Amino acid sequence: MERTMHFVRPVGVVRCDLPSGESVDVPVVPGILKHYRLEDLPRLLQDSETLRKYTSEALRKAPWSVVRQFPREWLVMCLSLTDLAGGEKRG
Repeated sequence: MERTMHFVRPVGVVRCDLPSGESVDVPVVPGILKHYRLEDLPRLLQDSETLRKYTSEALRKAPWSVVRQFPREWLVMCLSLTDLAGGEKRG
């Protein structure tokens, strides 16, 4: 008997406008924000504060295959707002 493993992966991309006037394309991944449905995520991620929380949670618990799909500059900006251990922050 074979078992098929399904790994977490993005189901789409959302373009979000930041208060600074920049736009960021972020992957939509189910499960990063646990209490929201997948259908609601694109609308919720339009808010810059929710987007920061979403990115911080992705840095904290998403696998590297998902995190590397976020824009690098955006990850670096959100890294200072995320409470990570020393080794995780250096990684």
